Amino acid sequence: MVQRIGRVDRLGSDYDVVHAYNFIPEDALESLLGLVRRLRERLEDINRSGLLDAPVLGEMPTPQDFNALRRIADEDETIWGELESLSELDVGEFLKQELLDFLKRMGEEKLRDIPLGVGTGKRAPDGRRGLFVHLRGGNQHFWLFYDLARGKFLGRRLEVMRLVRCGEGEPTVVPDFDIYPIIERAKRHVVARLQRARLKPPRLQPPQNHILNWLKTLQRSEAVEELTSYFAEPLPEPYLRRLRRIWRNRGDAEALLASLESFARDNPLTRPERPPVPEFTEEDLKLVCYMALV
Repeated sequence: MVQRIGRVDRLGSDYDVVHAYNFIPEDALESLLGLVRRLRERLEDINRSGLLDAPVLGEMPTPQDFNALRRIADEDETIWGELESLSELDVGEFLKQELLDFLKRMGEEKLRDIPLGVGTGKRAPDGRRGLFVHLRGGNQHFWLFYDLARGKFLGRRLEVMRLVRCGEGEPTVVPDFDIYPIIERAKRHVVARLQRARLKPPRLQPPQNHILNWLKTLQRSEAVEELTSYFAEPLPEPYLRRLRRIWRNRGDAEALLASLESFARDNPLTRPERPPVPEFTEEDLKLVCYMALV
């Protein structure tokens, strides 16, 4: 929706003002349709295929974003086509279909016969030398690309896909650097990343995060402890809409506390347990395959 609205307000438009109207479903309709849940499931389905750049719901700004903003400020109209061509969902779906077509041609049995740990090499498409590593721990898969020039792993999965993507008839190249220290480094990188994820608190949306911080400043009591526990885990979007009205119209501390107690009482939660972050050691991670870019 945001992308479509941005396309209406075009550079060089004859109109000084463009109005965009969003129709937000009522809480009952939101609950019935499960719009957010369905969207997250769709994104997770693509993500399991390894084709979705994270995150889509709640992105963090990247240097590419700021470069795009500079080009927009300079009224470079070619930026729109480029941004749309880089749409993560569109590209992810395209790559997923390409892999499914390849799987259909090759046959699942032939692919299953490929042993773990195989590798290959190819010419780097833009001169970026490095090593792509695919690791597996249990049912979890990890894709990493180590950039030799920068001396670090790339964090954007879709960027990695563009680097290692190749055609069936593309010639192979023998790596001219030692791949095994990088593979061991990749295992340490995954283990460290999982450890950080286990320690990272859940991300809360406004105003829930402001309310939780405010509660932590109050003198401890049974009521404050119960509210702190209630607001410590992410609330569903329909609840957040009601909570925003309370936060926006808050009075003194006593009135706000009473409103929050009433809110928690009227909106009981049965939260599903968050899936635990897997715990792997370096020995648990098996090399599926690698590709050297030289």
